[in-house]
Amino acid sequence: MKKNKPFGELFYRSLRKTLLIMRIAIILLILGVLQTHANDAYSQRTRLSVNFSDAVLTEVLDKIEMESEFYFLYNEKFLDTDRKVSIKADEQLITTILDNLFAGTHITYTIIDRKIILVPDYMMTELQQKLPVTGKVTDAATGTPMPGVNIVIKGTTIGTMTNAAGSFSLCNPGLLLHWLHYPGDSAK
Repeated sequence: MKKNKPFGELFYRSLRKTLLIMRIAIILLILGVLQTHANDAYSQRTRLSVNFSDAVLTEVLDKIEMESEFYFLYNEKFLDTDRKVSIKADEQLITTILDNLFAGTHITYTIIDRKIILVPDYMMTELQQKLPVTGKVTDAATGTPMPGVNIVIKGTTIGTMTNAAGSFSLCNPGLLLHWLHYPGDSAK
């Protein structure tokens, strides 16, 4: 003969299972929040010391490249690499050093991870104008939209993902890439 369990015991088991699931969910939530803390970029935490008097600009840039993980991208047609500079900085951020190095010139810099891009002011406004590239990814056989497809600019880490309708929009860094890699230019 089978005994019927009282209602209280079934309720107690159900409550225990629910509380266990809630505890696990809270622990996972806390771990997820702890994992999403922001990391400082290399340029925000790296401090450099440079001391030059009447040195050629390329010597200073080479010294910064040797003492750090930064490297410079510039086109020698737009940058006066033979300009004499004097700079003294002790344990300064790269932004402070570059501000002092290019003060009074028409050169602007952009730091992307460990790459420092040097361009004239007038070109920076062109580079900052982002021309969006939009499109829709569909299945070739059926023509149905394909959501969740990764779209990446070849040779870069710049990309996006298609939405539920298979559409995407991506800002075009083509001006910058064209300027840095134009055939025949002596880009460094």
